[in-house]
Amino acid sequence: MRKRGLIGFLIACTPRNGVFQVKKRTLISAAILVLVVGISILAAALIVLARSPRAVNALAAALEPMTGIRLQVRDLSFDHRLRGYVQDLQIHDSRERGFAVSLARAEIDGGIAPGFKLRVERLVLEGPKFTFHLKDEESKSDPFAALGRIPPVKRLVVKDGLLELKTPQAVYSIPGLEMTIDGFDPAGRGKLFGRSGFRLRAGDAEARGEGEVALEFRRFSPRPSAFGSLRLSLAEGAKGGLRLAGAALTSAIRLDDGLLTLNDVHVEVGSLFRGEGRSSVIRKGLQVVFQASYDQRAARFSLADLKATGAGLGTLTGGVSGTVKPLSWEACLRSPALDLAGVLALAEPLLPGEYRGWTCKGRGGLEVESRGKTQDGTTVWEADVTVDFRDGGFASADGTKAGERISGRVELKLGGPEKGRPGNFRLSLEGGGGELLWESYYNDFRGEKARIVSRGDFAPNPFSLVADGTGDIFRSGDYGFSVRLSPERRILSLQARRISLPRLFSVAARDFLRQNYPDLQDLRVEGEADLELTATASPEQTTVAGEFGLRGGSLRSPSHRLVLEGVEIALPYDLVLAGKAPPRDATEARRGSMAFSGFEKGDLRIGGFAAPVILSGNRFSLPESVALSIFGGEVRLADLEAQDILRPERRVKMFLEVRGVDLAAVTGRALPIPLSGVVNGVFSPLAFQDGLWTSRGAIVVEAFGGRIAAENLFGGRLLSHARFFGGDAVFEGIDLEALTYRIEIGRMTGIVRGALKEFRMEYGQPSRFELTILSDDVRDAPRRISVEAIENLSIISTGSGAAASVMSSGLNMFFKDYPYSRIGIRCALADDIFSLRGLVHEGGTEYLVRRAWLRGIDIINQNPDNSIGFKDMAERVGRIRQSRQEGKGAS
Repeated sequence: MRKRGLIGFLIACTPRNGVFQVKKRTLISAAILVLVVGISILAAALIVLARSPRAVNALAAALEPMTGIRLQVRDLSFDHRLRGYVQDLQIHDSRERGFAVSLARAEIDGGIAPGFKLRVERLVLEGPKFTFHLKDEESKSDPFAALGRIPPVKRLVVKDGLLELKTPQAVYSIPGLEMTIDGFDPAGRGKLFGRSGFRLRAGDAEARGEGEVALEFRRFSPRPSAFGSLRLSLAEGAKGGLRLAGAALTSAIRLDDGLLTLNDVHVEVGSLFRGEGRSSVIRKGLQVVFQASYDQRAARFSLADLKATGAGLGTLTGGVSGTVKPLSWEACLRSPALDLAGVLALAEPLLPGEYRGWTCKGRGGLEVESRGKTQDGTTVWEADVTVDFRDGGFASADGTKAGERISGRVELKLGGPEKGRPGNFRLSLEGGGGELLWESYYNDFRGEKARIVSRGDFAPNPFSLVADGTGDIFRSGDYGFSVRLSPERRILSLQARRISLPRLFSVAARDFLRQNYPDLQDLRVEGEADLELTATASPEQTTVAGEFGLRGGSLRSPSHRLVLEGVEIALPYDLVLAGKAPPRDATEARRGSMAFSGFEKGDLRIGGFAAPVILSGNRFSLPESVALSIFGGEVRLADLEAQDILRPERRVKMFLEVRGVDLAAVTGRALPIPLSGVVNGVFSPLAFQDGLWTSRGAIVVEAFGGRIAAENLFGGRLLSHARFFGGDAVFEGIDLEALTYRIEIGRMTGIVRGALKEFRMEYGQPSRFELTILSDDVRDAPRRISVEAIENLSIISTGSGAAASVMSSGLNMFFKDYPYSRIGIRCALADDIFSLRGLVHEGGTEYLVRRAWLRGIDIINQNPDNSIGFKDMAERVGRIRQSRQEGKGAS
């Protein structure tokens, strides 16, 4: 039976006779009146309700179990046509974290359509905040289902809004949102046009710009479906020391049943800057194109057909695809010719401070492939990286380090750590050619190559590394190494066998010597060596230990008259580079040995040497005394110990005994007065510290019929042109006839004594001394001085040869020598000033040589205060030598 309304029910229940006709019409009129009044009362109630925030909040709370929407409002006002405003509105999806909307104010122009359906002609939202919670996995509920319960909106306008998209891993926000939606339908139809500025900040990175999106929706729920376009413009961005200006992204966008696709994405970067100011631009015109998609149902993402060009970098191609949960990926990146200068410029903000400002050049190929996935709560991954570079070069900011024309190849295979198992890697590094400058070191490695191959394991947290490998260094030997790194200790071990010293020296030191030590460029090295080295570093101490062996070693430099041959070394060592060396008994250290069959340096010749040695705890020592045959005599070393040999404060101490050494062979031409005789003496000790050799004790020289005792000897830089040495000497009983036979001053007889104080020799010539010569009455001997000697002493003292005219006049011309009674001479050199004084004073006159009682000639110092430059003194001595040579030639 068909249902009937209230009026039909009343008619059906009314008798059909005339009595009730009036009642019937009356009842119909009453029913119509009741319906109209009821509708009026309901409309009035709705209008009253629409003006009461408390009533709206109460009604929304009552309907929440049915609608799933929680609604609260602070103020609202509507007229009878439902036109009005709402302030401080809060709407949440109460059943599941799907969406939330809050706004400061909304203006509504709407009404009630037939069938009591709410319609909205225009809705303006001011300061709204839209929050959508997106899940990684497929959800049984639809976060956009609540939109189906929203009435149709002919035009929706959003002003100064904020859009937030939240996932379990991240939050993405877009402030300053300006958006317009036309023809919104709960079924999903509608057109959206949005524009928004944005400002992002994360750590030291920030960006500012604006974006636009245009979408045409076909469905909102259960999953949105739309298509349109996207445009982002970055006005300025910064990260570290890099700044970006004028970047833009455009793309077609499609959203279909949970699949988000970005097609024909095109990115342009206007300018890239380093530091401040437009003049600091480092790259312009970078362009990137790619295709991208994200499937929310499968949590799968893809970035394909990636191509980056411009900005002087070359071309990069590649792509990446995978899933978000569980995480997995496959990625590749390739470049046939990457500009290394551009790569360094982009990576500079990420480099340590001391490497910023470096430059590089050259082209390099790059290929990177990576795969990974999450398995049993652990991310398992692997990667293959290949880099080859050609004609590479680099330079430090201060220009002290540089390289040119370097080529090489790096191959690296990585396997990430798994649960209960560390990661692993395989590395192959090959390089060669080119020139290298590293501070004072320079060398040209043209045609030479080096190669390192290594494999090992690593763990990231805390970081540890175990690696072993081999190397080929310029085909100079067999090299192996191992590395052990942990937070507590770092260990590097090196094993080198059959090292060809001629090969290694010619490749690594040839140009270095030519540039820095040209006088050593004829140096030749021979021999074969083995090396074992283990370096251990901890927070408390850094040590190096191992063993060095050398067989058949030799050094030769013809220009320096240097020959060292037959070198044999077997030297175990353990040294402390940093931290305190532990006290150790010398008997605990391992002994080594050093020997050579012959050594020559100029006139110095040593027939052979062999001795046990100890190198331990930063100390080098000879545990046994050693005797060397040298300069016709013998030198014995004992108790030799060098401490802190790897530090600037190194010290050396030894006992040195000299027996029967030929003085003339030792001094050669180093002294202004050639000496001859035999040297004996003891230095106890002979010490080296702060670059200076010093001695205690004395060397006694038996020469010229007398005795010379040298003490307080010192020296430094003994093997260089800048060497210096000196000391003091006391002499007595010196036969002048034997002495003057050696020097170019003229014949004299007699016995003298004296002293040489504060003598110092630098750069091959005297720089300071004080020489005193006095007659010695220790024994009787004739005292005579030749005319030649008188003339030469006159030249030295006055610079004049006037004495020659006196000696060749009158009766003097018949005498070749004259007797004298005393000699007293003091000559000194200091600060390049030479002075000569007489030490015999009589009657206010200063004599260098005093005549005999009956006859002879006095040599008087006519100008006691006279001082001359050492250069002038050398010129006077040169005149004496020249006159003697001319005299010899004439004879």
